[in-house]
Amino acid sequence: MVNETYYLKVRRDVLDAIPRDVTAVLSVGCGGGETELLLKQQGKIVHGIEKEPAFRQKLEAILDRVIIADLDHDALALPQDFFDCILLADVLEHVQHPAKLLRTLMQSLKPGKYFIVSVPNIGHVSVVKNLLLGKWDYTAAGIMDETHVRFFTLASLKKLFSSLELEPLAVRRKFVPMLYENARCQWQKKLYFRLNRLFVFNLNPLLHVPRIRELFVYQYLFILKKQ
Repeated sequence: MVNETYYLKVRRDVLDAIPRDVTAVLSVGCGGGETELLLKQQGKIVHGIEKEPAFRQKLEAILDRVIIADLDHDALALPQDFFDCILLADVLEHVQHPAKLLRTLMQSLKPGKYFIVSVPNIGHVSVVKNLLLGKWDYTAAGIMDETHVRFFTLASLKKLFSSLELEPLAVRRKFVPMLYENARCQWQKKLYFRLNRLFVFNLNPLLHVPRIRELFVYQYLFILKKQ
C-alpha cells in the first residue's frame, strides 16, 4: 500500500530553481506528478521516472512519457542529449549507488544544461545531538527516514558532484532548526513552526557563520550544470 501523503505534494522550491531556458524536463522519482503537472501547464515537455506502479495511470494522463523503474536494478532507456533539466528531488538518498545513477542520467542531459538536486542534511543539529547521546533511530519520514540508504553532508555532496564534473551554480538551504517530525502532537508542530520562523528571521546573523549554519540546514538544493 502506497502512502500517498508521502508522494503527493508540489515542490515549489524545485520549480523556482528551474532556469527559464528549460523546455524539456526529466523528473526522477516523480511520485503522483503534482509538480510535473505544473511544468506541463507551462508548456514544457516532461518525462518521468517513478518506482511505484500504482501511479502509472495517473502519470500517463499528465506526462509525455512515463517509465516505471527501480533505480537500483532496472536499466533506463533514455534518449541521448535530450533534456534541458533533470530533477532529483529527494532521490539520491534512496539509491544504493548515487554516482552511478547520475552518470547514467548525464547521458540524456544536453551539454551545458542542468540538474536540480535536493538532499536532506545528515549533519543537522538533531542528528548530531542524537549521535552524542549514542542514538541512531530511524523515523517514518524526514532526515532519518527509514527508507534512506545513503546520507550526505554539504561537503560530501560537493565531493560527489565534483567527481562527476558537475558545476554548482547555486546551493540553496532550507533552515529548519526544530524538526516537525519530532513533534508528538498538533500543538507542538505549530509551536515548532513559530519557533523556526523566529530563529530564521530573528537570529539571521548566526545563519551566516560558516560551519555553524550548516547545523540548522534541513535540506540542500543544488542547481548544477553539466560541463
